[in-house]
Amino acid sequence: MDSVAKEKPKTRTRKEKPEVNLPKRWLNVQEAADYLGCSTAKLNKDRQEKGELGIPFVRLGRAVLYDLSALDEYLESVATAKSTPITNRTRAAAAKAAATRAARAAAKAVPEAALA
Repeated sequence: MDSVAKEKPKTRTRKEKPEVNLPKRWLNVQEAADYLGCSTAKLNKDRQEKGELGIPFVRLGRAVLYDLSALDEYLESVATAKSTPITNRTRAAAAKAAATRAARAAAKAVPEAALA
């Protein structure tokens, strides 16, 4: 008998989509907690008990998502308040968020200036 290996039929590959670098607008609970500098338990408890943070969220099925702009607004409000309900790290997170917004604004301004 001939021991010739059978070749597998070639499978079709999907067309690769071009990479688009859009800013991420929605964060899951873990990402939001990292962004705010708090624990996921704190966000979960606050969400379930409608607690002191009052950060708006969206449910898509079982997924809980936080809008990045809502997190930024919360951090700004906490940075201007005398006491911080999460931790002392929220001021650093607010500064980081402000730097991120400034970088995004600068990135948007560059293409507009190039067109002029």
